[in-house]
Amino acid sequence: MIRVLLADAHSLLQDGLINHLEKFGTFSVVGSATTVKQAIQKASLLRPDIIITDLVLPDNTAIDIIHAANNLKPKTKVVVFTACADQDITDAVIEAGAAGYLLKGDPITDLVNALAIIASGDRIITPETNFDETLSASDNSEGSGWNLTKREMEILALISEGASNKSIAETLQISVRTVETHRLRMKKRSGFRSIIELIQHAHKNKLI
Repeated sequence: MIRVLLADAHSLLQDGLINHLEKFGTFSVVGSATTVKQAIQKASLLRPDIIITDLVLPDNTAIDIIHAANNLKPKTKVVVFTACADQDITDAVIEAGAAGYLLKGDPITDLVNALAIIASGDRIITPETNFDETLSASDNSEGSGWNLTKREMEILALISEGASNKSIAETLQISVRTVETHRLRMKKRSGFRSIIELIQHAHKNKLI
């Protein structure tokens, strides 16, 4: 039996996942959490085999859960289950030590199969997005501190909600390429290495 802890701010999604997972007979959902703090506390207490967490929770991101889970003995595997199919964020999550990055739009059977593979010791990464990270020379200087424009803050907030570049472009009525350029400028101006670090900082300081 694979023991699972769920972390998601949406209780309806949690209930749906519990019902689906327990139908298969190989999973036991031992607990649930709606914040990063709760997830870390329950992981330490319940010692699940796998934590399934959304990318962004009300108090922070899955990165903190991954770091905490990696320090448990034995180590608990973390699977990020999100609507955000973004290569930059995927890379940051996997680099932090996640065992999987799966998309909410995929069939539930894909999640179940992936969890079984992850429980056996392998990694699963489903997003296949990428874009050309090139800027003009005038945009390529390193920044420092928090120095984002109003538009960039709007884009960062949408990214933290799991929106894709295409969705952000449609919402703000700008081109996808403009969204991509803003993303790169945000990293340069703020001094952070990745968008996920920007999101963490913004949540910690209640900027979004």
